[in-house]
Amino acid sequence: MSGETHRFEHPAIVCRCMDVTQEEMVQAFNAMVKFLGSFDADTYRRISSAVTGFCQGRGCLQHLQRILSGELRKAGVELDPDKLVPKRRPPLQPVPFAVFASMEGDGQ
Repeated sequence: MSGETHRFEHPAIVCRCMDVTQEEMVQAFNAMVKFLGSFDADTYRRISSAVTGFCQGRGCLQHLQRILSGELRKAGVELDPDKLVPKRRPPLQPVPFAVFASMEGDGQ
């Protein structure tokens, strides 16, 4: 290779569950800071839909932290990456697996 940078034809998908690209994450961050004037991890999650899919951030949370800390650094804000983690919300009523096992033969 002759020193030129390689650009992919397709954007990098960071959150596979919700099909959110790195570019969309950065755009959501910039829009949030521009219109709200601040950054909050939970509000960001709602705006970008990242970390809200099936895995609840197990697959993309570290990438999200890396991307957002880089964007905050560009804006001149130093923040601990642990502060970029949205709150986890467990189910209100935990459901035992036995309930799902008994539904298996219902034909639903």
